[in-house]
Amino acid sequence: MKHELSNKYTRWRVATLISVYVLMVVHIVYWKLAGRALAPLEFNEVLFTVHQGIITAGFILMAITVIATLIFGRFFCSWGCHILALQDLSAWLLEKINIKPKQIKSRFFILIPVIAVLYLFGVPIVEKLYYGMPFVQLKITTDKDGWASFITANFWRNLPSPLITTITFITVGFGTVYFLGSRSFCQYGCPYGVLFAGMDRLSRGKIVLTGDCNQCGICTTVCNSHIQVHQEVNHFSKVVDHNCLKDLDCVASCPTNALEYGFTKPSFFKSLSQIKSIKKKYTFSLREELIAVVLFFIFFFIYRGLYNTIPFLLALSLGLIFSFLTIWLLRLFSYEYVPLGTIVLKQAGKFSLNGKFFISLSVFMLLFSGYHAFYQYHYLKGKNLLSGASADIGNLAAANTSVNNQTLTEAKKHFEFALKYGLFTPASLSRYLATISIYEKNYPLAIQYLKQVVTNEADDIEAKNRLAKLLISTQNEIEAVPVLTAIINYPLIFTAKEYAIKSEAELMLGHIEEKNRNYKNALAHYQNAIKDNADNADALLATAILLSRSKNFIPAENYFNEYQKLIPESAIAEAHFSMMLIAQKRYDEALAHTNKLIHLEPQNYIGYYNKGLILFNQNKISEAIAPLEFVLKLKPDFNGARDLLSKIYANGNESSLGKSENEKSDQLKSNFVKM
Repeated sequence: MKHELSNKYTRWRVATLISVYVLMVVHIVYWKLAGRALAPLEFNEVLFTVHQGIITAGFILMAITVIATLIFGRFFCSWGCHILALQDLSAWLLEKINIKPKQIKSRFFILIPVIAVLYLFGVPIVEKLYYGMPFVQLKITTDKDGWASFITANFWRNLPSPLITTITFITVGFGTVYFLGSRSFCQYGCPYGVLFAGMDRLSRGKIVLTGDCNQCGICTTVCNSHIQVHQEVNHFSKVVDHNCLKDLDCVASCPTNALEYGFTKPSFFKSLSQIKSIKKKYTFSLREELIAVVLFFIFFFIYRGLYNTIPFLLALSLGLIFSFLTIWLLRLFSYEYVPLGTIVLKQAGKFSLNGKFFISLSVFMLLFSGYHAFYQYHYLKGKNLLSGASADIGNLAAANTSVNNQTLTEAKKHFEFALKYGLFTPASLSRYLATISIYEKNYPLAIQYLKQVVTNEADDIEAKNRLAKLLISTQNEIEAVPVLTAIINYPLIFTAKEYAIKSEAELMLGHIEEKNRNYKNALAHYQNAIKDNADNADALLATAILLSRSKNFIPAENYFNEYQKLIPESAIAEAHFSMMLIAQKRYDEALAHTNKLIHLEPQNYIGYYNKGLILFNQNKISEAIAPLEFVLKLKPDFNGARDLLSKIYANGNESSLGKSENEKSDQLKSNFVKM
């Protein structure tokens, strides 16, 4: 039988494919236990090499596989691919329950994986050429760079959720096999197979005819890739079809031992289609297949990224299955007899019970797909409009962001439609609406949307950070604390950007603790913020100010200096630095910083007060009067300047202010002035 473990090659191949899954499990378990592991050996990680120039473990695996295929032929697909293992297992299980899927033979669907590989790998190159952009430079990176080349703690970074993985396995496995035939995804869906097929045409490793062939056709019968082996070896003395996966079942089954694996001339573009006497039969008429191609692209674009959950390969599989099922639905209303595999849907012009069930299921499929076509239209339209409204979507609320308000309003309408009618609310949709709400200063609504984001995506620390900022700005600090705590305790922080977010969270917690007079906790948070991000200027300044108020002047001065390396001209830093120097009686240095403060902010009353205070303490009484009087012009209720002037006048100095106005106080307040 076709799928029985009837020869040594099949048994070895099954053992090899099982070991692939065992190694996958071991890899995941090791990562869970050790916290770090080799990055996933997935071909989809090659995209990061193409788009960003990051050399990944997946890219290395792909390169080795392509080179091996060029030398030995297309062995990897049947001996090392977990997707093919899934398809062969599905075919074997279906055969065990007497279901023998019929292989679909298509004119055009063999082009789908070609289009897919051009889309994945070719489009980025064309875009760079068109826009005159420089090509990416290959580089090796770590987790801190955002994407590690080899060893990573963020193992699940590019893998779908367990639920989506299960759905993908069921669809790519049983779904495509049952409806389209065994190994149908390899022929009509897999973009990576295109690369291997191309290398196989150039390879010298082939199934070759080495003895007498009696054209019994057994080799063709056992071929799970549906290659006309007996005809190819008859005409070419070797198998030339690039879909040959070298599983060697044909070699083992030949009763005359006429077939072997060996090296010969590459097949290049030889094919049975070049032989006029051989006519290839197709499953569908030309008209049906053209309709199926159009339907495929419609279904693919409906389900691609739907609710931010459907990955590329799953969308390809759904597009293939749904387009062919629609053709069968049309056949039910055009043909007298319609089978679907071993199931008869219509006979003698009458629908069977299975046929009626199939119609109901197909109509539901079409309605469901049509419903989500409208959803996808509004979601993607809103996304494109939002991109057009602002060059910087992430910082849409920033003051320097150029925004087209009319376009933004239109985008909001599309997003709200998607929100209202979608069966689920993806985190991205809530995130976009939150961004628009922040720009519109509708903070309560923005908070609501951001809460939805962090509920759906617990690992989105950026959304948590924005939520915490909004909660604090709207005086909801109690709510903000657990959000900030979740950020700083999040275990999967790797990149510089993520550390910067964690640093911001520590800083905000420090401000809250300081406000509540928990100075020790506040200082710890500030210093953690600096540890996470040495360039967090606000954390450096907050630490310096807190230390200076507690009279830890030496470390405070160090933090002030580090802050001023990042921000050389900061009025608030100059104000607090000068006050700390005044407290240490370092008046000349304090005056220099005070003059710089006045230069930066000529209307800053603190600068003039500090200057008057310094001059007073330097016994330059007459020079101190003018800046102190100017303070009262800027801020008439500032008692610090009024008290100091009172003391000056009490000692017989003259002023445009009457002495009678300044008799309330005769002591100089030595406390630091908070800005």
